[in-house]
Amino acid sequence: MRFRKQKTYRNDIHVREAIYIKRLLKQVSPTSKIQCKSIQVLTSLIRDITIRIVNEAFHLVSLKKKRTLSARDVQTSVRLNTHGDITKQAISEGLKMVSRLSMPSDTEAPPKCSIPHSYFKKKVQQMNYNYRISKYSMVYLSAVVEYLLTEVLELSSNNAKNSKRSLITPRDIFLSISNDYELFTMFGDAIIPGGGVRDSYATIIM
Repeated sequence: MRFRKQKTYRNDIHVREAIYIKRLLKQVSPTSKIQCKSIQVLTSLIRDITIRIVNEAFHLVSLKKKRTLSARDVQTSVRLNTHGDITKQAISEGLKMVSRLSMPSDTEAPPKCSIPHSYFKKKVQQMNYNYRISKYSMVYLSAVVEYLLTEVLELSSNNAKNSKRSLITPRDIFLSISNDYELFTMFGDAIIPGGGVRDSYATIIM
């Protein structure tokens, strides 16, 4: 008798995240494709930055002696965990999505991020913080992480195109981060399997 191999919850998560990443890539560079290993790398980066932003946001909530995580708490955490122009643009994207969602509209459906805020809410709930989570805080977080992921995807696809390839590899992701000061300050300590090392002629980011 043959038994079907049951899918694990972990595998389901990877499938879901792969859908989000491919959806974003299609918006950024319709002709580009991405390796499975690259999707795993980006999934790890998504989780890492989400954990950092959320941990800092909940710390702010505890300092204020509040019981609910708000979009403002997430915004402050984003300021503390990002740098330079990325900070400005990330905050702009977060505010834009929250304001659009809170604005009533009879003619159009509310705009949605490619990565739904329900995905982040589930992730945050798994962190076992004993606080309430406002809807707008997750909408803000979703917009910010989506923007950061879009930046990495755009630079990675450009690296692939410069090498006359359409397939994004972990090496392309590594170079997109290591050659961009603002991304490097956020993800420079991340280990990227298959990313290789910096080119000897490249300028070392201090």
